Amino acid sequence: MLDLTSPFLPLSTLPQPKRQTELAVDRLRQAIVECHLHPGSYVSEAEAASRYGLGRAAVRVALTALSVEGFVARQPRQGWRITAVSEALIADVIAGRRRLETAFAARRLTAQEIAQLDQLTGMVAVLADRADRQSLVTARVASRQVKETLAAGLPPIIRRWLRETWDHAARIEARFDQGGLHLSPPDHGPLVIALACGNEPAAERWVAADCDRFCHLAGLAMKAVDLSHDEPRARSARRWRTRSQRPQGPIHSPSAVKE
Repeated sequence: MLDLTSPFLPLSTLPQPKRQTELAVDRLRQAIVECHLHPGSYVSEAEAASRYGLGRAAVRVALTALSVEGFVARQPRQGWRITAVSEALIADVIAGRRRLETAFAARRLTAQEIAQLDQLTGMVAVLADRADRQSLVTARVASRQVKETLAAGLPPIIRRWLRETWDHAARIEARFDQGGLHLSPPDHGPLVIALACGNEPAAERWVAADCDRFCHLAGLAMKAVDLSHDEPRARSARRWRTRSQRPQGPIHSPSAVKE
């Protein structure tokens, strides 16, 4: 039998380079989630193609796909508007998480998954409360890996919806980062213990409590961070034509103090 883990497989089985459209979706999604493309701002297809080294046709396809997921919206004669971070968006994300993450409660973990999750949750616990920015970023990455591991055993459609919801949640966190308030990831330890023991009610309670926690922290952040500048403002076609002459590059978040 062919060993699919062997390093000596034919070249045809090796990962292939991503197509231009897939690359465009990945790059633009990352720019939006990390708020390098600021919520409420406009971007043209030509500008995005130049800024991220992509073909314009691929950018058009990518932005169309991202619009289906609610990250952007096409505005006639103005380009594409990045969806603003608003109270309505936060409410939708929380509602989506409450409905979808309860699917975790029925997960039956393997020994390998439990070991992997224990390592990740330990990393989050160590890094989440540190004051430096890099520790927070690493903790969030580990927290996302915990979620992805749990989602791996769910139906594909649920996994897709969860990932879209988590990307919106990450964008909300990135926007609050820009305003100087950082939302730390939760301690997933109790959830992993509940799942390892097959305790569905305890797992469901953890999911509900974590959604309540995110709702509370987001509510506090909204009182402290002015999101009114993210609301869309129409601009003239003449102004739009001069957009490409402006300096290009990512929008850098201001330095901030942890909440």
